[in-house]
Formats: sequence, C-alpha cells, structure tokens
Amino acid sequence: MNFLQKATLGGIGGLDLNTKKVGNQVGLVESYRDGLPILQPYNLAVAVEQDIKRNPFLYSALKKKADAVAKVPFYVEEFRDGRWNRVVNHPAEHLIEGANPFMSGYELKKLLVYHKELAGSAFMQIVKVNNDPVFLQPLFPQWVRVVPSERNFVQEFEYRIKELTQVLAPGEVFWTKHADPSDPYKGLSPLSAISGEIQTDLEARRWNMISLANRGSSDVAFIMRNVVTEEDYEFARMMIEDRISGPDNARRPWVLGGDADVRPLSYTAVEMDYINTRKFNREVISAALGVPAPLIGDADNSTYNNLDTLKKDFWQDTITNFLEELRQDLTRQILLPYYGDGRRTRTPALRFMYDLSNVEALQSNMQEKADIAKTLRDAGFSLRNVNELLEFNLDISESEPAPEPEPEGNDEDVVMRMSRVAVKSLGNEDLFRKAIVNIHERICDSRGVEPDFAAAQARADRYLALDLDASSLVDYIAFEEDKQA
Repeated sequence: MNFLQKATLGGIGGLDLNTKKVGNQVGLVESYRDGLPILQPYNLAVAVEQDIKRNPFLYSALKKKADAVAKVPFYVEEFRDGRWNRVVNHPAEHLIEGANPFMSGYELKKLLVYHKELAGSAFMQIVKVNNDPVFLQPLFPQWVRVVPSERNFVQEFEYRIKELTQVLAPGEVFWTKHADPSDPYKGLSPLSAISGEIQTDLEARRWNMISLANRGSSDVAFIMRNVVTEEDYEFARMMIEDRISGPDNARRPWVLGGDADVRPLSYTAVEMDYINTRKFNREVISAALGVPAPLIGDADNSTYNNLDTLKKDFWQDTITNFLEELRQDLTRQILLPYYGDGRRTRTPALRFMYDLSNVEALQSNMQEKADIAKTLRDAGFSLRNVNELLEFNLDISESEPAPEPEPEGNDEDVVMRMSRVAVKSLGNEDLFRKAIVNIHERICDSRGVEPDFAAAQARADRYLALDLDASSLVDYIAFEEDKQA
C-alpha cells in the first residue's frame, strides 16, 4: 500500500485535514456535529421511492439524462512526454464499464445519475480484495448517513437498512454530489428547488382522476319543489342518475318535468386551467434538470428544425458538465488513491476521461471540425497541433507521421496563409482565438522569438470586435502578427 492509499483510508480523497498541523485552517463542521450522522436534505425516501414513479415529466427527464450519461464510455489517460495519452485496458476503466457481478456498467451509471439528481448525492462502495478495488456497488442514498469529522472531514459512512447498520471508511466509499453552498456534507438535489411544483403536478393529476370518476364536484343542483316524502326523493334521485350518470350519458341534454329547477355549481374548464398548470410544471421540471421540454414531450414548442439544436444544447450544456464533474470525482477518489504513484501533486499523472465521439447529437460539430482540420493541415499545421487545437482527443503518440516540411514561401506568405485559415473559423470564437495564438507561436518559432501568448489572446479579442470583411481581416492579422513577431 503506497502513501496515498494509506492516506485515503484515513480521509476522503487522500487528504488528512489535521488542524494541529495546519494552524490556520478553520473547521468545516460545528463541534457539536462532529461524529454525528448528517441527515440528507429533501425527503429522500419520497424522492427516490415515490416522486419519480408518480410523475411522468420527472421520470421522462431523468431517464433522458441517465440514458445520455450511461452511454458515454470512460477511460484512463496518463500524462507522459508532455501529453495526455490513453491507457488501453486500464483496470480502473473496468470498474466503471465492467461494473459488478449484479449489474452492467450501463445500469451502474444510470443509477448514479438517478441518485444524484433525486437525492443530491450518489454513493458507491469500493469493494476490495486484498485492498485492491475489484468492483463498484451502488449504495442507495436514502440509507446513507455521512458522519463528519473536524479532523478528517469525513469520519465514516453509515449504511443503515432498518435495524442493520454497516460502517464504511471514507476510502471505501465513492461520493459525488451537487454542491450545497450552505453545507459541504449535503448534496443539493435539483428537486428540492421545485418540490412544490412536483407536488402541485401530482395533486393536479389526482384532481383530474377524481374528476373523471366523480366529476370532481357536483355539476348541478336539482331543486325539486314538489318532493315532500322519502319515496318521492328516492324516485327523483334514481330518475336523475339514470338520465345523466355514466359514460354513455356524458354531456347529453335532458328534460325534467314538473316544478323543478337546475343550477350549475362546478368550476368551468377555464377556472380550473388544468392543462396549463401541468404544462407549466413540466417546463419547471425540465429547467431544473437541464433537459429541454420538447425532449420530454412538449410538442407545442418543438419542430423538426429545432430538435437537433435542442439535442446538441442538451449535450453541450447539461451532459458534458455532469460528465466533467463525475470524471474529476472518479479521478480524485478512485484513480489516484488506488492506482496513482503516491505523489501528492497538483498535476497528477493519471486522470479519467470520457469519449463523446459516438454521440449523434454532436456529429454535426465533428463534421464542421473535420473540415476545419483539413484546412489547417493544408495550411501547414501539424497533426498534433490540429488534434490539440480542435480538441479531438485522439491518441496520436505512436501513429503520427514524421513532421511535414514547413509551407513554402517566406514568413509573410506563411502568415497570410495561416491567417486565411483563422478567418474561416470566425463562426467559433474559441477556435478563432486558438488559431491566432498558433499563428503567433509559429512565427515566433521561425524567428527564434519568445511567444507572448497573453498578447496574442488580446489581439484575437480585438480582431473579433472589428467589423471587417474577410479579406481586410486577413491583411490586418497578417500585418499585426508579423509586426509583433
């Protein structure tokens, strides 16, 4: 067992927060809570066991998000020779993708998403043999209690099912959560902010079900002025029920004889506004979970033209953020403690990464980037520079061919050629900035001058603000870059 592994078993993430050693560190938990289990926020039992099973909008949004995360494969990269390179078949990769004897990696990742979104926190036990992780097993959050420690942040985790309690050390539990700005021990569930809308939607559906069965409240009152005996009352009641009750008589006109009066009592459809209430609740649930409403059934605001854009935004704004947070937690709590070299550095040599290359919603981006990559290669950028510039995340450490000769022509010709490439990427501001920096670096290298990346970034921002046509912008970039270099 290396130093980092030992440290992990004594404190979460391998950090020993001993206030006696770090004199200026403030406590993260009140002293009276030290060693006492933390109850999770929002009614976990209701959220995990009932809400998702009773609310179709919540179920649809969560399933959409869980399926998206589950289909993305994770892998391990190692930092060597100044670059991140994929480690093929790393054992930590199989912890995520191979899961455990009871479920697939796909199901494991789906459960993690469900738990984190419903409860704010997701927990997995790191099952070990001879202190080596062999698989991950989900822990259901409604049964987990975090026991804080003033010294080591987390003293232990209690997993309690009825009368049975199992105590797990911090290094035996993987824990990822939505940060609660008021408490580091509680995950902030998105549903806690919309619990009122969820309950309102459930009550609206319940009201509608009762209305279908009993009309909700009586539609009318029949005032029979000549009914004086019990027999007359019972006869009138049976006659009315026979004429208007049951689905076969729904909304049928009817005629009553005698001295009778009918007065409406129920709310109108406009007053109840049932449909609009449910639509509003659907939009609120979608917003809280980061899933566009048209993707979970909002046909009023969806078209074939905007669905592709919404799917792309869903992946870029919601799923990639979730994946990034998850991969950092996996790296910090599993990869480094159990597979790292024991050095406590700010730039670790291993990390988890995820592969988005097979996501259909992002393929249009890939085609656009592929076209730009070809243009960059034709302009003289190396394969490695193109890979880094466009963030393809390709492993080219072993397969990259020998560097191609520099573009023919003098420095001015090269600057002009590369500037035209940069202008073609104006639709993507980040890509344009990177292209300007690469031009600057290329010219500085050719002249033996130290690049000034900050100045290059500043010039890129200034170029973006200029209202120039493409040809004029090429001349402007070429002139200023040549002058600066």
